[in-house]
Amino acid sequence: MFRYTVIPLLLTGLVSILGQVIILRDLNVAFYGSELIYLFAIGLWLCWSAIGAFLAKGPSSPPFRRVMLLLVWMGPLILLDMAFIRGSRNLFGGPPGAYLPFLEQIFVAAAALFPIAFPTGLLFSWAAKHFIAADPPQKTLGTAYALESLGGLF
Repeated sequence: MFRYTVIPLLLTGLVSILGQVIILRDLNVAFYGSELIYLFAIGLWLCWSAIGAFLAKGPSSPPFRRVMLLLVWMGPLILLDMAFIRGSRNLFGGPPGAYLPFLEQIFVAAAALFPIAFPTGLLFSWAAKHFIAADPPQKTLGTAYALESLGGLF
């Protein structure tokens, strides 16, 4: 059971980092290269993923199959999110070549980051619980985090 609980942690780290890079890049392009979006978006990413991890707290986690299903759905979610970001200017009626109004930019960034960051928080929490509960039981949350970080390194 040990190696089956490692795979979701590695994949969570990989999907999280790839999702961040893709979404942050698309947000930067959608907002015409304004680097301020990076600071705001990373802060939002941390908040959304923390909320996801917080809501997943508790003594038990969903079945292992649900964790893997959410991991599989992350790919299509990223693609849909990219489409939302790229279409946000038309969706909000922004004139060609001009920035969206500031509050609309904030809304687009928050709405674009939620469908990716929130599930990654859930995934880490759920995958870590499966990892810690698997045999042998000596595993720690720190080891789970290290494995997720290793997945991000790939």
